[in-house]
Amino acid sequence: MRRVTAGPAVDGRAVPAAVLAMPGPQAARLLDPAGPAGRLATAEAWQPALAVVLGWAGRRWPADLHGAFVHDDPAVEWIADDGDRRGDAAPVLVAHTTAGLAAEHLERPAAALPAVVAAVRSALGIDVDPEWTAVHRWTFARPASPRDEPYGLVDGTGLCGDGWHAPAKVEGAWSSGAALGHALAR
Repeated sequence: MRRVTAGPAVDGRAVPAAVLAMPGPQAARLLDPAGPAGRLATAEAWQPALAVVLGWAGRRWPADLHGAFVHDDPAVEWIADDGDRRGDAAPVLVAHTTAGLAAEHLERPAAALPAVVAAVRSALGIDVDPEWTAVHRWTFARPASPRDEPYGLVDGTGLCGDGWHAPAKVEGAWSSGAALGHALAR
């Protein structure tokens, strides 16, 4: 899909409905910015994050740690035990950065690694650097201000996801899409 236009039409082909289940700035790339759906999409503001994966040869944090918010740190907001999430007990953590750190490093995400490694080690009392790291840029990680409405629907083009339904979590994105699906089915 390259373009969604009024009608709705996808890449010039008429369709009964078009759903864009993605952050508004990504949806805006597919929509006419002067059209009503395009205006809905561009009204969303998003904050970035970097997702940093850190791996050690062995576990270096408490066995009962599943995830932790990190308060008042300029680099990291959240740390999760990825081996716990996956169920394989791998000695791997995933850290989500603050929006500020991510914004500074969107062009070169790897440059944020030293600050993230230091923050994770400090927060969890880990005495050695990880053996390996990987970083993923997440330009549209979370809505700055989620909308109160569960979705947007204009002329057969629907927008849904994290930005449309508070709280901005997986459940909110799912319920946004489900509500839009029910509206389209009516």
